[in-house]
Amino acid sequence: MTDPVSARERDGGKAPTIEQVAALAGVSTATVSRVVSGRDGVRDVTRTRVEQAIAVTGWTADPSARQLAGGRGDEVVLALAVPDRREFGTDPYYARVLAGAGEEAARQGLSLCVHVAPLGELPALTPFRGGRRHVGAVIVNASSEEAVFLAGLARPVVSMGDLGTAVPSVDPENIAGASGAAGHLLVQGRQRIATIAGPRWNPCSRERLAGYRYCLREAGRPEVGESADFNRVSAAAAARRLLQASPDIDAIFVASDLMATAVLQVLIASGRRVPDDVAVVGFDDSPPALMTTPALSTVHQPVEALASLAVRTLTGPPGASPQDQRLATRLVVRASSDPPVPSVRMPGALALPASRDREIAG
Repeated sequence: MTDPVSARERDGGKAPTIEQVAALAGVSTATVSRVVSGRDGVRDVTRTRVEQAIAVTGWTADPSARQLAGGRGDEVVLALAVPDRREFGTDPYYARVLAGAGEEAARQGLSLCVHVAPLGELPALTPFRGGRRHVGAVIVNASSEEAVFLAGLARPVVSMGDLGTAVPSVDPENIAGASGAAGHLLVQGRQRIATIAGPRWNPCSRERLAGYRYCLREAGRPEVGESADFNRVSAAAAARRLLQASPDIDAIFVASDLMATAVLQVLIASGRRVPDDVAVVGFDDSPPALMTTPALSTVHQPVEALASLAVRTLTGPPGASPQDQRLATRLVVRASSDPPVPSVRMPGALALPASRDREIAG
């Protein structure tokens, strides 16, 4: 093995770093932190490799870092750069992101630091200014410009949403999911299928719109649609515009479940029956999809699994180049797009509608 003193001399007298230990052991800095703090979740062979790398490099954990290791050591930063966007406190999507990222961070012995701030305020926040050790940043619902900016503050960076930049991403199969939703409406015999798309800056929104368009073009049907932000107020306004411009629509694919809940209310307020007059399909398969009347058909995306995957991508072996990754979606058909079904009468019981809730692989 290399003498620690000679290793330091070779590096110009600089003290060894945790990054050097991680590289020598072939693990992440988070794993080194777990070994030093005595946390569980590290295999014996990996622990031995890290301990040998520490001996070779002569690295010593900073006392303050040791103290932080009990609860606030190396951090995975979930950065939500959302200037002028207010959906964080109202959209259940973010709760699912936090659940998935938080569970994976805890599994790896990391603390999770959430930043919700306009773009201009991010440089003042730690760990971006270097005040805390961090293993990277997961960016949620950022624009391409915001992602590039954040990549200059914290590396590595992974985006939940394909930004078309050098920033690696984890995504659901948005195009396939949206195309499958539109195809389901076609199979149901709907003739005038519209969409209420999400904001144009959002990569997932653009892909869902592309999936809808692809399906309708293949079927030789015209496109009809409006766009809105990922919130109920904006979606309701878009639905009213859509009904005024195209009163003959008989189906709507909506870019998110939260938006779809508002669309359902606008349809019912206009005197239209769902699904008899207008069928509705959302995207997410979030809790609100089961709270509407009728229950909302939707495209299930594995949000928690995507967030967990984003964290694992950040904390992979040093030197590994993060790659764009996709997870499959599936269509969940419920009453908002299903045709009426016959009642099922049980002996001595009231007549109950047969279950409509079923899943279709995407």
